[in-house]
Amino acid sequence: MKTYLKTFILFLVTLLSVNAYAEITVLSSSVKASSDGDEGQISIRLRNDDRYDVYLTSAHSPATAKVIFESLETVDGVEMMVEQDRLLLPGEQIVTLAGDQHRLLLVEPKRPLSKGSTIDLSLSLSNGKTLNIDVPVIE
Repeated sequence: MKTYLKTFILFLVTLLSVNAYAEITVLSSSVKASSDGDEGQISIRLRNDDRYDVYLTSAHSPATAKVIFESLETVDGVEMMVEQDRLLLPGEQIVTLAGDQHRLLLVEPKRPLSKGSTIDLSLSLSNGKTLNIDVPVIE
């Protein structure tokens, strides 16, 4: 009986935590150089290697006051970028965050984003993992 109970508990734990094993791969990242106070838009390509969906739930960079997620939505008949609480990374797909449909914005950079430098970016995921990325600043 104990063996069956242990097996059942192991099965439940595995079933409930399957999303915790989703692997997200950073395929590319960059941010354009900017002058004092200008927002920076990060271009990033992420691949969800698992079959399960994962969400980006928050982002942080010590180089800026705030990092926000935005998606294109239609509001009162007008298409506009709207701040989001999270962004979907569908299972077994590549997602490009580059301004067309979804983007990451660096709000109030603490210093100019100079070509050749990098910024540290941390992305928190719904599976409890964090991606730490050195994003190169390009022209």
